[in-house]
Amino acid sequence: MHTVLLCSCMVLCLVFIWPRGTAQAASPEQIFARAAPSVVVVEVMNEQGTPLAQGSGVITGPGLVITPCHVVQAGRRFRIWHKETPFAATLGYADPQRDLCQLHTPQLQASAGPRGTIKALAVGQPVYIISAPHGLTLTFTSGIISALRPALGSFLIQTDAAVSPGSSGGGLFDRTGRLIGMPCFQLQEGQHLNFALPIDWIADVALQPVRYMETRPSPDTIPADWAQHPTTPHPARKWLGLTRPGGPD
Repeated sequence: MHTVLLCSCMVLCLVFIWPRGTAQAASPEQIFARAAPSVVVVEVMNEQGTPLAQGSGVITGPGLVITPCHVVQAGRRFRIWHKETPFAATLGYADPQRDLCQLHTPQLQASAGPRGTIKALAVGQPVYIISAPHGLTLTFTSGIISALRPALGSFLIQTDAAVSPGSSGGGLFDRTGRLIGMPCFQLQEGQHLNFALPIDWIADVALQPVRYMETRPSPDTIPADWAQHPTTPHPARKWLGLTRPGGPD
């Protein structure tokens, strides 16, 4: 009798504990619905406010957006587009070694999406990218993790999910819709050789204190390994009545 009760208790405990540690896979439609509100367009302008280039970015907290530093190098002023609404932004922190910059946009009070962990990634698992290639906002592409390449104490995430100019700074999401990386560069000599910066780098930059920075990171401070073929910002263009530069970074 005691043995039966003990076994039953163990089964019940497993039933209640298991869901907590197991992330349930979602359909592509569900992943897009969960993740898209945290992805923005980063518009880069000159001192006069003329659009020069456009990339993508990810909301990491109220008033905070992370994007690759090579996106912000294209100009002096920045504007964030979220749900077709523009918000002025300033450079709040730069980590050129990892090619990640923090933009401060106090009026954008949108929430960040859930984050994954680099420790849970494996080659072959499905991934999804949401970005703004060529100014086409909230474009959704899918693929797999092709490889995990060691870099600066973490891993660059190699994927065959499609990117184009303007995709730099978008979100790379796992099968549950958690942010796991940021598309940043590609090897143009091959096909589908795209790379994303890992979530632990993004989370670290998101935690840095905001401070207004008048100078942008210099291109020669970004590691040559991935600065050679960034998904560069696309030249400014009109799309659906909105002036937006486009290009992968």
